[in-house]
Amino acid sequence: MPQNIVLKGIPIRKEREAEAAITPGMLVEMTATGTVQAHGDAGEDASPTFAVEQDFLGGAIDDAYAEGDQVQYVYARPGDEILAWLSGNEDVAIGDLLESDGAGALQAFTAQDVDEDGNAAYTIYTRAVVGRAIEALDLTGVAAARIRIEVV
Repeated sequence: MPQNIVLKGIPIRKEREAEAAITPGMLVEMTATGTVQAHGDAGEDASPTFAVEQDFLGGAIDDAYAEGDQVQYVYARPGDEILAWLSGNEDVAIGDLLESDGAGALQAFTAQDVDEDGNAAYTIYTRAVVGRAIEALDLTGVAAARIRIEVV
Protein backbone atom coordinates (compact mmCIF):
# COMPACT_ATOMS: atom_id res chain seq x y z
CA MET A 1 0.00 0.00 0.00
CA PRO A 2 1.36 3.45 -0.91
CA GLN A 3 2.35 5.73 1.97
CA ASN A 4 1.31 9.01 0.30
CA ILE A 5 -2.02 10.29 -0.99
CA VAL A 6 -0.43 12.01 -3.99
CA LEU A 7 0.94 9.19 -6.13
CA LYS A 8 1.95 11.13 -9.29
CA GLY A 9 1.84 14.73 -10.38
CA ILE A 10 2.34 18.07 -8.71
CA PRO A 11 -1.05 19.26 -7.43
CA ILE A 12 -1.44 22.64 -5.72
CA ARG A 13 -1.07 22.22 -1.95
CA LYS A 14 -3.29 24.24 0.38
CA GLU A 15 -4.23 24.39 4.07
CA ARG A 16 -7.39 25.30 6.00
CA GLU A 17 -9.03 24.52 9.31
CA ALA A 18 -11.13 21.35 9.53
CA GLU A 19 -14.86 21.82 10.04
CA ALA A 20 -15.06 18.20 11.29
CA ALA A 21 -12.87 15.08 11.31
CA ILE A 22 -11.17 14.39 7.95
CA THR A 23 -9.05 11.42 6.89
CA PRO A 24 -6.30 11.77 4.26
CA GLY A 25 -7.61 10.68 0.87
CA MET A 26 -11.06 12.14 1.43
CA LEU A 27 -12.61 14.42 -1.19
CA VAL A 28 -13.03 17.78 0.56
CA GLU A 29 -14.76 21.09 -0.06
CA MET A 30 -14.58 24.57 1.40
CA THR A 31 -17.47 25.71 3.58
CA ALA A 32 -19.09 29.15 3.64
CA THR A 33 -17.02 29.96 6.73
CA GLY A 34 -13.71 29.13 5.01
CA THR A 35 -13.07 25.79 6.69
CA VAL A 36 -12.87 22.44 4.87
CA GLN A 37 -15.08 19.40 5.29
CA ALA A 38 -15.79 16.11 3.54
CA HIS A 39 -17.55 16.80 0.22
CA GLY A 40 -21.22 16.54 1.12
CA ASP A 41 -23.25 16.35 -2.09
CA ALA A 42 -23.39 12.92 -3.73
CA GLY A 43 -23.21 13.07 -7.52
CA GLU A 44 -23.06 16.86 -7.62
CA ASP A 45 -20.27 19.17 -8.80
CA ALA A 46 -16.98 18.74 -6.97
CA SER A 47 -13.48 20.16 -7.30
CA PRO A 48 -10.73 17.54 -7.27
CA THR A 49 -9.52 18.52 -3.79
CA PHE A 50 -8.24 15.76 -1.50
CA ALA A 51 -6.95 15.79 2.06
CA VAL A 52 -3.33 14.63 2.30
CA GLU A 53 -1.13 13.42 5.13
CA GLN A 54 0.86 15.89 7.24
CA ASP A 55 4.12 14.33 6.11
CA PHE A 56 6.23 17.30 7.19
CA LEU A 57 5.14 16.61 10.79
CA GLY A 58 5.54 12.85 10.52
CA GLY A 59 1.85 12.26 9.80
CA ALA A 60 0.84 9.14 7.86
CA ILE A 61 -2.11 8.48 5.56
CA ASP A 62 -4.03 6.84 8.41
CA ASP A 63 -3.63 9.82 10.77
CA ALA A 64 -6.97 11.65 10.73
CA TYR A 65 -7.43 15.36 11.29
CA ALA A 66 -9.73 16.40 14.15
CA GLU A 67 -12.18 19.29 14.05
CA GLY A 68 -10.17 22.52 14.29
CA ASP A 69 -6.90 21.01 13.00
CA GLN A 70 -5.12 22.62 10.06
CA VAL A 71 -5.84 20.27 7.15
CA GLN A 72 -3.29 19.84 4.39
CA TYR A 73 -5.11 19.26 1.09
CA VAL A 74 -4.34 19.41 -2.60
CA TYR A 75 -6.16 20.76 -5.63
CA ALA A 76 -5.32 18.00 -8.11
CA ARG A 77 -4.89 18.65 -11.82
CA PRO A 78 -5.92 16.42 -14.74
CA GLY A 79 -3.55 13.47 -14.94
CA ASP A 80 -2.51 13.61 -11.27
CA GLU A 81 -2.84 10.25 -9.51
CA ILE A 82 -4.39 10.22 -6.05
CA LEU A 83 -5.01 7.53 -3.43
CA ALA A 84 -8.67 8.37 -2.69
CA TRP A 85 -11.43 6.62 -0.75
CA LEU A 86 -13.95 4.45 -2.60
CA SER A 87 -17.31 4.12 -0.87
CA GLY A 88 -18.32 0.75 0.57
CA ASN A 89 -20.38 -1.63 -1.59
CA GLU A 90 -18.92 -0.19 -4.81
CA ASP A 91 -17.52 -2.40 -7.58
CA VAL A 92 -15.43 -0.47 -10.12
CA ALA A 93 -13.31 -1.56 -13.07
CA ILE A 94 -10.23 0.13 -14.48
CA GLY A 95 -11.38 3.19 -16.41
CA ASP A 96 -14.70 3.66 -14.58
CA LEU A 97 -15.57 7.30 -13.90
CA LEU A 98 -15.96 8.34 -10.25
CA GLU A 99 -18.02 11.02 -8.49
CA SER A 100 -18.59 12.12 -4.88
CA ASP A 101 -20.57 9.80 -2.62
CA GLY A 102 -21.56 12.76 -0.43
CA ALA A 103 -19.41 11.69 2.54
CA GLY A 104 -15.84 12.31 1.36
CA ALA A 105 -15.41 9.10 -0.63
CA LEU A 106 -16.01 8.38 -4.32
CA GLN A 107 -18.57 6.17 -6.02
CA ALA A 108 -19.15 4.99 -9.57
CA PHE A 109 -20.48 7.81 -11.74
CA THR A 110 -24.18 7.57 -12.63
CA ALA A 111 -25.11 9.16 -15.95
CA GLN A 112 -27.82 11.83 -15.83
CA ASP A 113 -31.21 10.89 -17.27
CA VAL A 114 -32.84 12.78 -20.13
CA ASP A 115 -36.38 12.53 -21.44
CA GLU A 116 -37.42 11.60 -25.01
CA ASP A 117 -36.88 15.22 -26.14
CA GLY A 118 -33.33 15.29 -24.82
CA ASN A 119 -34.23 17.50 -21.85
CA ALA A 120 -32.64 16.82 -18.51
CA ALA A 121 -34.96 14.84 -16.26
CA TYR A 122 -33.19 16.53 -13.34
CA THR A 123 -30.27 18.89 -12.81
CA ILE A 124 -27.22 18.16 -14.94
CA TYR A 125 -23.96 18.66 -13.08
CA THR A 126 -21.08 19.60 -15.37
CA ARG A 127 -18.26 18.81 -12.91
CA ALA A 128 -19.59 15.74 -11.10
CA VAL A 129 -16.87 13.40 -12.39
CA VAL A 130 -13.74 13.83 -10.28
CA GLY A 131 -11.58 11.00 -11.59
CA ARG A 132 -11.27 7.60 -13.17
CA ALA A 133 -10.28 4.34 -11.50
CA ILE A 134 -6.80 3.17 -12.48
CA GLU A 135 -7.27 -0.10 -10.62
CA ALA A 136 -10.25 -2.43 -10.26
CA LEU A 137 -11.75 -2.72 -6.78
CA ASP A 138 -14.75 -4.77 -5.64
CA LEU A 139 -16.07 -3.66 -2.25
CA THR A 140 -19.37 -5.52 -2.49
CA GLY A 141 -20.41 -6.16 1.12
CA VAL A 142 -17.28 -4.37 2.37
CA ALA A 143 -16.65 -0.96 3.93
CA ALA A 144 -14.83 1.89 2.18
CA ALA A 145 -11.22 1.39 1.09
CA ARG A 146 -8.57 3.38 -0.73
CA ILE A 147 -8.31 3.24 -4.52
CA ARG A 148 -5.84 4.68 -7.02
CA ILE A 149 -7.51 7.23 -9.29
CA GLU A 150 -6.48 9.59 -12.08
CA VAL A 151 -7.99 13.07 -11.91
CA VAL A 152 -9.91 14.06 -15.06
